[in-house]
Amino acid sequence: MAENMVRLTAMTPEMYHRYFREYENDPDLYLDKDKYTAYTYSKEKVDQYIQRQVDLKRIPLAIMTGNEIVGEIIIKNIEEHKCATMGLSLKNARYKDHGIGTQAEKLAIQYVFRDLDIPTLYADSIQTNTRSQHVLEKVGFTLTHEDKDFKYYRIDRDMNIELKKMETDDEIRGKAYVHWKSWHEAYPGLVDQGYLDAMTLEKCEKMAYSWPDNLIVAKDNGRVIGFVGYGDRGDEAPNTGEIFALYVLAEYYGKGVAQQLMKAGLQQLMNYPQICLWVLKENKRAIRFYEKCGFAPTGEELISSNIRATEIRMVLKCER
Repeated sequence: MAENMVRLTAMTPEMYHRYFREYENDPDLYLDKDKYTAYTYSKEKVDQYIQRQVDLKRIPLAIMTGNEIVGEIIIKNIEEHKCATMGLSLKNARYKDHGIGTQAEKLAIQYVFRDLDIPTLYADSIQTNTRSQHVLEKVGFTLTHEDKDFKYYRIDRDMNIELKKMETDDEIRGKAYVHWKSWHEAYPGLVDQGYLDAMTLEKCEKMAYSWPDNLIVAKDNGRVIGFVGYGDRGDEAPNTGEIFALYVLAEYYGKGVAQQLMKAGLQQLMNYPQICLWVLKENKRAIRFYEKCGFAPTGEELISSNIRATEIRMVLKCER
């Protein structure tokens, strides 16, 4: 069976019944081999299985060779634009050791990364199923941890980060989404909850369209995942540039995106002798990041009544 004959397609209820009429239980999928029993087709049980996929919002894919359904892949635990988990099973042992599982997993990875726009995919394998572990590692998964029963794997989409001035409608809406999402990811417990609840996506979109200038967005494979806003306050703070905002989606924390955005923002302000920013006093994570970028607290504080929180001013002295 040649690998190039393998394809994936959406699994319909009719296809599921065709598949399970010829399905045989795989002993390798049992934690306790003593509990292995031969599979017997039941229309009622298959219908229940199909409904379970629907209820759990899973995506079932049929593994096809020619017109034959030889296995299934389930994409489950889906978190939009963030992560998902993949499971695979073949119809019976006759389809093992032909490269079908390897090619099907490669296609599933492409589907998750490209079509679902999900950057991280997880999988697991029973400790004793070394064949499954070999295939996972062959297609690029990395072992992250294990317990007495399972080994757990992860694969991440290669980032293709592009930094550019915000220009298009898609970029403006993407910036608004990052603004809204970042506040709800980073600020619970740091700002007034009522203000946070009122920070809707619609409000962020209105702000994004009202102030489109001096903004650089970070895009990963075309999707906006962060932004930096920069400028100055004129006579209010003469000879001082300012980083007004810097936000990155939480799923991109620790991947260097914030550093790239900060560098891009500072380059736009390089003619100023100093650059400042304001940050929530209790946002220790952000403060540590800004300190690593060269900013230092000035001792100035501002109480923001609308968010019921205190902000501190930090300054970076620019070398000439």
